[in-house]
Amino acid sequence: IHNGCHYYASWDALENEPDDCGMPVTGDCAMHCFRRISDFHELDCRERLNTASYVNVYLEDQEIKAANLGMKINLADQTVYPQSFKIHNITLNMIANLWHCPKPPDFDDYGA
Repeated sequence: IHNGCHYYASWDALENEPDDCGMPVTGDCAMHCFRRISDFHELDCRERLNTASYVNVYLEDQEIKAANLGMKINLADQTVYPQSFKIHNITLNMIANLWHCPKPPDFDDYGA
C-alpha cells in the first residue's frame, strides 16, 4: 500500500506502459514496482510449465539466496570485492569451458 492505495487503485497502474528508453522523471513506490514486475512474471514466466527448454529453470532456495547475496555487490570495482570477483571469474571460466572457448593469451595474467 502506498499512501493508503493498493497498486491496482493507484495512478501507477492507470498510466500507459512507461517509456523503456529513458529513466522516468519520478520514481514509483517500491511495492508498485514489484507488483508490476511480478505481474509480468505471472503472465509468461511460469518456470514449472517451461517444456520448451533443456535448462533447469526451477531454482532451489540455496540458489536464490546465493543470487541475492551477489546482487548486493558492485563488481565494477573488483579491487573492493576480490573474492566476489574471483567467484565471477570461476563462473565465467566454467561457462567458457562448457562452450569450448579457447583460453586467451593473457589468461594467466587475469584468470579469465
